[in-house]
Amino acid sequence: MQNKFFLDFKKNKIRIYLDFIENKSTEEIPFAFPKFEDFLLKMTNGSQSLIYCNSIHDTVEKARLISYILPERASEELNDLSDHIRETVHSNYYLAELIKRGIGFHFGALPQEIREKIEEQFKIGNIQYLFTTSTLLQGVNLPAKNLFILSDKIGLSNMSELNFRNLAGRAGRLSKELYGNIFVVKFDDKKWNDNTQRLLDYKELPDIESKILSGKKNFYKNVGNVIDDESMTNKSMPEWEKRQVADYATILTYQQKKIFHHN
Repeated sequence: MQNKFFLDFKKNKIRIYLDFIENKSTEEIPFAFPKFEDFLLKMTNGSQSLIYCNSIHDTVEKARLISYILPERASEELNDLSDHIRETVHSNYYLAELIKRGIGFHFGALPQEIREKIEEQFKIGNIQYLFTTSTLLQGVNLPAKNLFILSDKIGLSNMSELNFRNLAGRAGRLSKELYGNIFVVKFDDKKWNDNTQRLLDYKELPDIESKILSGKKNFYKNVGNVIDDESMTNKSMPEWEKRQVADYATILTYQQKKIFHHN
């Protein structure tokens, strides 16, 4: 079961969406949280949360805002990861400080090894708040009790119902909670357009066709091009799609190396 909420910080109003009634949504009611970070802490009350921000800039900035409020967590594993980030990325990289407070961010430009360590610490519960871009849609299995969606875009494109459902599916962990919370948050008109109602009113999804299974759009040829350090077949391919191909190429190369060493 999922509870869904739409928060409009421009109007200071909240709307609750209920799947078990015919009209789905309730009337808008006022709420008294001037800052998103205050609302985030109050509503999560210590439970794990994913925060989708779309852009790298917003992902980093929102993570840093919450870090000003939270104290460091007593965790040897987080301290070790913080030290590792300083050693492998940069001694003054602010992610190292965030990690010690149980906060992380996750996007394609981070080294894959760091992303994987952040995912691991989130899965075991050491990282409490994880701010992310659309990498969360690229096969990363990171469910949490709370999901905050701060934009209805992926890159410059409007988010499809399928991608919204994919994100929404991260709210709630069947083995730990009976329900998950989805908070759609609007700060200004630039982050959300008029399709909010369409996305929150879950409809029947279109048939899903995986490019990995179908090989369409020269998927496997482009995977080979990445491995051979050659250009993509489509020069205008969106950045998120390039990252998807590159990630698959990395996984494929890793698996092949494991098979080679095993034999």
